[in-house]
Amino acid sequence: MISIWFKIYKNHKIINQKTLKIIEPYSQSLLASMIEKVVFQLSLPMPVLLSSHFLNYEMFNSMKLYARDFIEKVNFDFIEIVNIGH
Repeated sequence: MISIWFKIYKNHKIINQKTLKIIEPYSQSLLASMIEKVVFQLSLPMPVLLSSHFLNYEMFNSMKLYARDFIEKVNFDFIEIVNIGH
């Protein structure tokens, strides 16, 4: 089971957040689909996910998606995605 906490930051403050639980073993494609689901629910554009994002998640149980990781303009500084439980 994967529990993910999505936190959207602007000016060092959380402006929106969402948690999501999935009862499946971790895989990069599962995490990518979870990100896609949450950004759709929050009406945000889909970020460009790189292998370095997944590597950070796998090594540190978190990843940050900065405004530069989005093709479209966003009005926040970054999204932090944190694993809050296995």
